[in-house]
Amino acid sequence: MGEIDTKSIESVQAALSLFGEKCDHKKKFRSTSCFNVSQLAKSCTTASRNDMEKEKDIGSVLKYLSNLKIQLETKDSAHKQALLKLDHHENTVDELCTLLMSSELEKEIYMIECRGLRTHVHELESRIQKMDNQFLESVMIREQLSHAIGELKATQRELVAARDAKLEALTQVEVMENSLSMEKLKTDELLRNVSKLNETVLHLRMSVTEAEESTALLYEREAELELEAANAKEEVLFMRHQLEMMQDLEKVASDAVSEVKKLKEALELQERKNWDQSGYISLLESELRQLKEELNKANEEATHANADVETISIELEQSKKEMVEIRKKETEAQLEIAFLKSEPHKGRSKIAAAEIADSLAKSEKSALHLAVQQLALEAEEAQYENRRLKEADKASEESQNEESEERKGEAKSYITRTSKQVHEKTNEIQVLNKELKAATVKISELRTRTEQAISRAEAAEKGKAALENQIKRWKEHKERKKAALAALREESISREITEYKSDTSPKTLQPLDNKDKLEASSTRADMSIYISNKKVIQIEDEYRTK
Repeated sequence: MGEIDTKSIESVQAALSLFGEKCDHKKKFRSTSCFNVSQLAKSCTTASRNDMEKEKDIGSVLKYLSNLKIQLETKDSAHKQALLKLDHHENTVDELCTLLMSSELEKEIYMIECRGLRTHVHELESRIQKMDNQFLESVMIREQLSHAIGELKATQRELVAARDAKLEALTQVEVMENSLSMEKLKTDELLRNVSKLNETVLHLRMSVTEAEESTALLYEREAELELEAANAKEEVLFMRHQLEMMQDLEKVASDAVSEVKKLKEALELQERKNWDQSGYISLLESELRQLKEELNKANEEATHANADVETISIELEQSKKEMVEIRKKETEAQLEIAFLKSEPHKGRSKIAAAEIADSLAKSEKSALHLAVQQLALEAEEAQYENRRLKEADKASEESQNEESEERKGEAKSYITRTSKQVHEKTNEIQVLNKELKAATVKISELRTRTEQAISRAEAAEKGKAALENQIKRWKEHKERKKAALAALREESISREITEYKSDTSPKTLQPLDNKDKLEASSTRADMSIYISNKKVIQIEDEYRTK
């Protein structure tokens, strides 16, 4: 607790001492007047007694007022110290709130990291379990194989032993056939032994068949694996065959060009030999020009197809870039979601701090209301005492008007002071009410911000889901494109193979004349142009489907 100020008490004591001196001076003056005027003293004895009683009452009232003033000053000092303590506690509370906010944010960050690590750990554990299961299955299969191999070896040994026994029995039978008369019984016994051995052989064969069935199952598994490998090899061979077909087509085109050159040379020879057949040669030249134009068209179409392929590759690169941008947007959206999830916690902490401040302001307001009520009671008591003083002043004589006026002035000053204090307290209450209103407004703003942050987080999650759906659609579209391209390639390759087989089928050839050679070369060129046109049409169809 702080020290109590004694300056106000000293001022009150000085006022009381001055008031007492005035009273003593008046008593002396009255004693001299009573000595000079003895006749009036007798008549005013009753009045002097009343004056003494009034003065005593006034002194007691002044002492009571001074005690009240001292109590008010002590209460004010205690109130100031309590306000200082409240400020200190508010500062400590703010610091603790900031520490709690930082600790909560760190806790959330660590929780997010722990969740990610837990998911990673679960994934690794699932992978390890899968690997363990595969390893155990392989170990079981190896054990079964080793067991089956052991059984097979045992059966082979038994078969070898049975064969040896059978051979021995046969040798014995051959020896005993020379002495049939003497050893028929022995041969019968030997036959019985042979039958027993045959039964054992049958049992062994049954066991062998069972072992073979188990081995067949194992071989089937191996065959499935080999089929998968063969399928992969077939796919590789298929791709190689496609490349070879392309190379063959290029060779066909080059052959057609070489044949055209040969035709040109043949035409030149024919021009040299047969100048008379100029009309026929002109027709051939026109046909050659047409062939050249068709070849040029085919080359142009091939260039267009290459350009289309380049555009498709550019579009694929653009789609890859778009996928990368979409992934970046996903990461940014995840970061925004995390940030927006942290914002509601901040808003909640701010709301809690504002509610604490609101409760403190309410408590201060209640304390101020109590103080105002106490001051109102004291003002009512002072007014009541003022009324009593007024009534006493009315009953007193005119000689005491000055003293009563001084007392009235002091009472009025006291009343004005109390009214000022009450007005100041009411102003403080109004200020606190304004602060409460501002705090409520801030709380409402923080709530709206938290709601907006939650809505943003929901919108970000919806955007993330939309992006994921779009990515799935992209992937499905790409898979469909790949499937369509593979089907078209298979169809085109099968058609080309059939056409190539039909073209390359062996035929009985006869020596051709020059005209026949020209017709054959033209048909070959037509076939090559037809194949190139088919390729271009297929590429255009693929591009349209894309």
